[in-house]
Amino acid sequence: LYHTEVRWLSRGQVLKRIFKLKTEVSLFLEEKDNSLFEYFNNKDFICKLAYLADIFNHMNDINISIQGPDTTIMDATEKLQAFLSKMSVWKIRIQNGIYANFQMLDEFIFENGSRQDSLLLNNLKDAICEHLEVLQVSFEKYFNLDEITKKDELWIRNPFLCDIDCIDDMDLAKDELIDLKTKSLLKMDFDSKTLGEFWSSLREAYPLLVKRAMAAIIPFATVYLCESGFSTLVTIKTKHRNRMNVEHDMRVALSKTIPQFNLLIKEKQQQHSH
Repeated sequence: LYHTEVRWLSRGQVLKRIFKLKTEVSLFLEEKDNSLFEYFNNKDFICKLAYLADIFNHMNDINISIQGPDTTIMDATEKLQAFLSKMSVWKIRIQNGIYANFQMLDEFIFENGSRQDSLLLNNLKDAICEHLEVLQVSFEKYFNLDEITKKDELWIRNPFLCDIDCIDDMDLAKDELIDLKTKSLLKMDFDSKTLGEFWSSLREAYPLLVKRAMAAIIPFATVYLCESGFSTLVTIKTKHRNRMNVEHDMRVALSKTIPQFNLLIKEKQQQHSH
């Protein structure tokens, strides 16, 4: 997944940059007597380049939105499902000649008067719709969202708004959920904490609910933490410190807890000069 995310981000930026510098790239290729410059004088190619830059920009946005230390599989699943649903709507809009969801493509078509070129637009519509269909299938196959989504665990997201019947009457955890829903102070606590912090604070009071909630919250949604750790390692361990044992340094760098530096310094004995 890490390499997939890197490819999305890098390709999206490269395509966007090439599209914005299309005139300069064309001139450069022509000066170098490279036949590729002809592509940058082809409206069909430029339109497809603009579309690719736009769609990769959308994928970059969804990729970034599911990063972060507090992101859960449920958060990521919801955003990916929303993205898949949006693609279905985008396809319908494209078929009706509406390119508003693809900003660079829409601006290029408007600025170059391509709306009067029916053959160009028809070919472009077919190509974009076909690509969106392939992209949807690829996303559904890669992420397998149907297996991740569990409607009977909606209470985990918000136990105070969920329907009490989301848990079966034979399930002993339902008693705990009924009790939890009546606690107004806990509702205030829920509003001020992250999902993980909230359920962690209820381990003793509601063990059955917490055990089930943690099974859904704890699994890593992305490789964000691995990437953060690797970036921290690269920063700490340089060629000048390549023999350094970075275990404790990384623990401090990656921890959310702010060290009590004054207390640590106070406990250390000062080395007086001789």
